[in-house]
Amino acid sequence: MRTRYRCYIDRQCLARALQVAPGRADARQALYRLSLELGDADAALAYLEPLVESLVQSGRAAQAIDDLKAILRVKDGHVGTLERLLKVQVDSGADSKAQADWMSRLSD
Repeated sequence: MRTRYRCYIDRQCLARALQVAPGRADARQALYRLSLELGDADAALAYLEPLVESLVQSGRAAQAIDDLKAILRVKDGHVGTLERLLKVQVDSGADSKAQADWMSRLSD
């Protein structure tokens, strides 16, 4: 398991890489995973958000949904994540029951 200091150094290096090359999906994905490891749902969603649309457009909505659900395992009921999950469900044409389930969770 990583120490907090090591995660801080990793986060700094990855954030710098993302500043230099904002299109680096690998750096963004690494920052998303590191944020999850640190329990920071807000940061995880912020890093993941730009990747979600490209996943959906490339036919990998299931991967986007799994990544978003991982944030909910860190912070159950995270409103931004629930909203984004519902949007992915709608955009990917998920069945209405799945959409209704996410709408229900969001309204709670």
